[in-house]
Amino acid sequence: MLDEDGHLSELTSDEIDKWMALLRDKYGRRISGLQDSVLGQCRKGTSLPKFRPVGRHRFVQILNVNDHWVCVTSLFGETTHDVYVYDSLFTGLNHSLIVQVSSLLRADTSKDEVIFHIRSFKQQKRGTRTCGFYAAAAAVDCCMKADPTGHIFEESMLSRQFKSSLTSGKPAKFLTKGIVKGTEEIRKTVKRHCVCHGQSKGQMIQCSKCFSWFHAVCVGLRAMDIRKMGKVIWACPCCNHKEPESVDTVLLD
Repeated sequence: MLDEDGHLSELTSDEIDKWMALLRDKYGRRISGLQDSVLGQCRKGTSLPKFRPVGRHRFVQILNVNDHWVCVTSLFGETTHDVYVYDSLFTGLNHSLIVQVSSLLRADTSKDEVIFHIRSFKQQKRGTRTCGFYAAAAAVDCCMKADPTGHIFEESMLSRQFKSSLTSGKPAKFLTKGIVKGTEEIRKTVKRHCVCHGQSKGQMIQCSKCFSWFHAVCVGLRAMDIRKMGKVIWACPCCNHKEPESVDTVLLD
């Protein structure tokens, strides 16, 4: 969307995904994630995000969380499950964000808990729609291994710098006008799975195509049948038209 001066006043998913593609071309060989944001969109009760799992690789990703853009990364934590959150409105830890991050991490079953580090990044003016620019600025900093915590960006230049990088095909750091003392709020939460977007419990089965985990009851499978399967070939409702590979079933407390 353009303002009265012909500059972008907010970013759509198409523009964010062009930014993701730009970063992917530049940094995709050493950083995972960087996927189209639309892959994260889903609806509770019917679908899960369609992100490719990152395994145990470090990632950077821009997420759309209730029509608000947020950047997340595991580059700066001790493990891939230490996820740093950069939110220009500091809206806290949203359930949609947890679901999307869980999707990225779903192939790494070494942990079922994610430690979210919500960093000092609040700077967007209330009533504006500039969150996409701030998420883009945070993402490029992260890709350059520069933690953007506390960085105060020059808001009047965000649109111009974003457009310049897209036009040149060369992602550049956004201008800052200062750095404030960095703080963080740490929140631990278990991953969210299945079309119900719930926690792991009871009998679970993993889709052999997308590697997402589902509660047996949510996909119409009887627990007594699942217990007999061991190694099975099973595809979730969204993937069952494609040929899967073998996967595991597990029983969780």
